[in-house]
Amino acid sequence: MVLNAPDFDILGGGNQATVHLPLNGDSAPALFQLRPKPTRTPRLPGRVSATFWHEGAYLARATRTITIVTNDRPGAITTAGAVNRTGANMAGNAVISTSEAAPDLTLYIQESHAGDHTACQLTIESPYLQPASSACIPGDALRPWLAQQYTAVLLAAQAVRGVTVPGGRPGAGKEQVTAMLRGLGQELYRRVGGPLFDDAFWKLADRAQAGGIRFHTIQIYTNNPVIPWELMVPAHGGRSRDACLGAEFDVARWHIDDDVTAHDRPPALVPFERLAAIVPEYRGGMTLPHQAEEISALQKLREFSRVRAQVSDVAALLRNPPDGIVHFAGHGVAASAGGQANSAIELEGDASLDSMSWRGMARTGPHHPLYFFNACDVGQARRVLNFIDGWAPTVLDGGAAGFLGGLWPLGDKGAAEFATQFYHALSEELNGPGSARITELLAQSRRQFYTTGDPTFLGYVFYGDVGLRLVRP
Repeated sequence: MVLNAPDFDILGGGNQATVHLPLNGDSAPALFQLRPKPTRTPRLPGRVSATFWHEGAYLARATRTITIVTNDRPGAITTAGAVNRTGANMAGNAVISTSEAAPDLTLYIQESHAGDHTACQLTIESPYLQPASSACIPGDALRPWLAQQYTAVLLAAQAVRGVTVPGGRPGAGKEQVTAMLRGLGQELYRRVGGPLFDDAFWKLADRAQAGGIRFHTIQIYTNNPVIPWELMVPAHGGRSRDACLGAEFDVARWHIDDDVTAHDRPPALVPFERLAAIVPEYRGGMTLPHQAEEISALQKLREFSRVRAQVSDVAALLRNPPDGIVHFAGHGVAASAGGQANSAIELEGDASLDSMSWRGMARTGPHHPLYFFNACDVGQARRVLNFIDGWAPTVLDGGAAGFLGGLWPLGDKGAAEFATQFYHALSEELNGPGSARITELLAQSRRQFYTTGDPTFLGYVFYGDVGLRLVRP
């Protein structure tokens, strides 16, 4: 088990302990000695979180709020609140399953913001390495810089597609844009990766090159969706990978949150019984020329059904979602209003649906579909924010098994090509073996960037289990 206690100093033996579970009776306790950090806040709700692991696989988490009360005497008075437990089985005890292989590398990133403390802890787990944890850079510290980078990437994508806009890069070709994304990936790795991740990555890469292991799956748990790990290009000591993580590895994220009812561990299987497609019919300048190509790709799956892109119809779908996929193919907006990120999808008749309204409509039921938001830009953005920043937690909190969307509003042509390739590969797998692994399809589709030069192919992020499979009943 690994303890995260950003508002406390952990004394003595560090933040890790091993608990042995006997066949009968209780285990011995894991003891940690904590001392509150100095604070100017009169009453600080400090959060303590313990994660549990088995042979490199994440099992469950227990959290507790400890209120730190400052008074006139030296030190602090602490009072403990109730323990909240989350795990694979939300209704009962955590389950250790030996039938599921652990990811080759798991990153658990937990940020804490309480009072005058801001902290971030990274835990590294792997079946092939000793567990380790260290402080890391909070995602919010990079938010302004990333917004600038996404704007540059969006304008470069428009230039590759031949769309000239003010501030764009007329004539930017494949070689220039490929170099730009490679540079961005290396800079991300330098700023965010840190020595702990760097050490683990290259140890696994070297062992894989020597033929000792197969290193191809990376699972990320995080409560801050800002950092685009998928775009990173590992580079260290004169060595560098040829492609970004999302194109070279099967990569999946999962959003962790202490205050909602979403699964703490994502499900590994989704029955594919229906593909519910929300495809708005736009008019005037909102028309998407390549939307028809995307619809054609969706219609080739026998599970396809179309949902009217009206608020009432989407609300009815969210109250009773299907087993399978809910796909949106239309305009998306990720902009800043009054200092706050405002993400929305555009429906028909000048109607839009923002993430807060989505929360109010969604109902958690027996079905947990994969949501695919193929949201295209409106062609007017000059400064864009992380589109999935608000949408991923929103959709997952509603009970989704997974979420697939863009880091930024995507280009119409590239988005249609990505969806066409993704669903073509999905159809082949379902018609053959009968099941399809989502992260394998995504890595295959992302690699098209190195052929086309269109950054849209690298803009997709997947939230779910790295081994999630869609299975035809």
